[in-house]
Amino acid sequence: MESTETLPSYEAQGVISSLEGQILTLDHDGASAAGLRAGRDRFKVYADVLAEAPITPGARVKFQFKKTPTGLEVSKLEPRD
Repeated sequence: MESTETLPSYEAQGVISSLEGQILTLDHDGASAAGLRAGRDRFKVYADVLAEAPITPGARVKFQFKKTPTGLEVSKLEPRD
């Protein structure tokens, strides 16, 4: 599996819907630069990213993500007001 480090990052904000294992479901505002429309999407997320953010359904967050060959991947997640 190739590294995703060199892929472009996009920013968005949303609300956590659920977290099941490494799959984070977010209701988000979209990111036009990434061609991602507002709505609900599933993102792969790793423990190091989760350790720095509130992970409860309903939590409002801002996040960075990458479009990888296997789908959407959260690279940064933090609370927002």
